[in-house]
Amino acid sequence: RACCVHTPKEWGMIFIGLCVLCFFLYFFLLGLELLGSSAKVLGGCSAGTILGNETNPIAALMIGVLATVLLQSSSTTTSI
Repeated sequence: RACCVHTPKEWGMIFIGLCVLCFFLYFFLLGLELLGSSAKVLGGCSAGTILGNETNPIAALMIGVLATVLLQSSSTTTSI
């Protein structure tokens, strides 16, 4: 049997696998888009009021770290 020669059944399985991969990739990217849009809506208006007019870079860093810890559910992030 030569290299890269598949039966029609194998080609069908490859095609179905690629379709399933594209399906799940689409919904993964859609979920990321929705998450980004919701973060902009929820945090866009209040982000400026948290820091005020005069921003301290250390305070901004601490607020960013706190927001990351609260939003992420990873044990690596929460253990920092």
